[in-house]
Amino acid sequence: MIMKLVNFPQGIDYLKYDNCNSGGSKSTVRYPIMSGAIMKTGHPVFFSVCEWGDLHLALWGYQVGNSWRTTDNISDDWATMVARADMNEFYAEFARPGGWNDPDELEIGNGGMTKDEYIVHFSIWAISKILLVSKPKRYGQGLFSRNRVALLLVFKGPRRTSITASWEDIGIPPNIFAEARDLWEVCIH
Repeated sequence: MIMKLVNFPQGIDYLKYDNCNSGGSKSTVRYPIMSGAIMKTGHPVFFSVCEWGDLHLALWGYQVGNSWRTTDNISDDWATMVARADMNEFYAEFARPGGWNDPDELEIGNGGMTKDEYIVHFSIWAISKILLVSKPKRYGQGLFSRNRVALLLVFKGPRRTSITASWEDIGIPPNIFAEARDLWEVCIH
């Protein structure tokens, strides 16, 4: 397979290179070639590589792209979304500024989940891009400037329940003053 970028359009700033119809070529060869071709254009492009996590792309995708698929295709239902989040969590340590794990597309608004499930879906995808995915039921903890922390607590059971986290659970000493805000309350209201 020969790839050639001729007159790369200057208005393009995102390229997703999927694994469909690859003609049997190996992604370990194909993606580095495309990455090199993009770099030669001199135009900054966010390069998303996708091979459905078959060859554990998170282990080497950072060398060729800005994001890499960690999972098979998602569908618009709670069980599949949670399964993709769990699969993505396995590769959390490979995400870093400039390179992110991609658990596949957001399904928000397609009708297969409830509003609350879509809020959880969006929250998991957003926080997993911040910095770190941690322990089960705590899908994300992102560190921000000025000692800010984002925390997402998720209960995967069929009924609502309360979840409690102490400051120590997220690395804040008990004698430190901290202010907590519900970002969804801030965003919605």
